[in-house]
Amino acid sequence: MPPENASTYNAIKAGTLPKQFAIGLNSVAWDAAEIKAWQQAQIDAARRTTGQKSTE
Repeated sequence: MPPENASTYNAIKAGTLPKQFAIGLNSVAWDAAEIKAWQQAQIDAARRTTGQKSTE
């Protein structure tokens, strides 16, 4: 995700994307486990709307 992408920060503010944390003066990062969980939730939600089965 490009850090300059406003939709990324809008999603964080809305609580639909995990929050980032500072790793330096001008740098942020996300917890890999939180992002993986978020990705899986997005996949599962998409599959529910299309009737596909989850892989987990």
